[in-house]
Amino acid sequence: SAQAPGNGVGAEPMVGHDGLLSFTGTVLSGLGTTLNGISTLYTLSHGHLTTDVAALVSSTAVGAWVAAKAGVAMLIDHGMATMGFGGGCISISIGLVHFLRSLAKIDGNTPPRHAPDMLEDAEEVKNFPTPQWLNRRVLNWAVVGRVGAGKSSLINALRGLSPQDAEAAAVGVGHTTKRPKPYSFTGDLASLAKNMARLWDLPGAGTRDWPSESYVRDAGLRHFDGVLLVVAGAFSDAEEVLLKQLEDFKVPCYVVRNKVDQDTENNKQDNGLCPEETLAEIRSELMQYGCNRDRIFLVSAKHPQLSDFDFQNLLYTMADDVSMQRNDLPEFAEDGSCSNQEQIFQDAQSEPFGLGDMPIPHFGGA
Repeated sequence: SAQAPGNGVGAEPMVGHDGLLSFTGTVLSGLGTTLNGISTLYTLSHGHLTTDVAALVSSTAVGAWVAAKAGVAMLIDHGMATMGFGGGCISISIGLVHFLRSLAKIDGNTPPRHAPDMLEDAEEVKNFPTPQWLNRRVLNWAVVGRVGAGKSSLINALRGLSPQDAEAAAVGVGHTTKRPKPYSFTGDLASLAKNMARLWDLPGAGTRDWPSESYVRDAGLRHFDGVLLVVAGAFSDAEEVLLKQLEDFKVPCYVVRNKVDQDTENNKQDNGLCPEETLAEIRSELMQYGCNRDRIFLVSAKHPQLSDFDFQNLLYTMADDVSMQRNDLPEFAEDGSCSNQEQIFQDAQSEPFGLGDMPIPHFGGA
């Protein structure tokens, strides 16, 4: 029989729970990061928190409760989460976790509300048919833009991949999209969304094969759940026309101004302007072209973790839009509202974070 520890020379320590002890040590060593990060998580998730709720979610008890859940480890820093799934870990943005979890709640049998409906207008369906290559039983986002705008980098960032990953979209000078190409989420991220999401790299408008005049029809944009219009540099006339068409058809559109990390750094070196001033200039310029302020997202696709930019907000907005377009999220179905505190504990008790079978810790006195 095994000898109990502490019984003199030659005693052997118990080793049956080495894995659990190692996991617990890792969690505790990063507890400070976790405590601060949980507050960041819900600040990103809800835009703002009352002081008492923010204090609650950053308390030691809640932090330990979330971090110590068996099988799942999560350390949060600057909007990025390192999450353990089984035996491995991945680093993804908090916004991406929220986005994927939201998709898993949506009924893919319901088409987007803005898509042409045979029962309402058969002529519209004839004029704007669903592309044969597009499956509307999953959720689809079109990613469009000129060569060099950073579409592929954005697709990779949205999927939580780096350019070196095996299933990443090809990036680099001279990479031109000639036909629609879908990209799915992979591995654990695909499981979070129940493999319901596709990001489509579409050819840009204004070419011989994809003329601007019929681009919305040819690319089937009215049947997508949303369109990410990726721009870098000046907004073109063709992009302005496309934006107006999408607005007329009520297709959710996201003007994603990429590479703002380069712009802020260059403007700082050349003109001594701080990043906030540069971002305000870029946003103002886009608004002059008719872009809605709430639909402008200033990002760095190569550095999605930078909290100064709008990458997290983009993911949250996409999740909100598709929930409205396909069906309402279950927690909002009854009265259309939910308090921050209620949403915090709904999120905490639901999958895929794996906390649903763990009781919420008691706070205060007996």
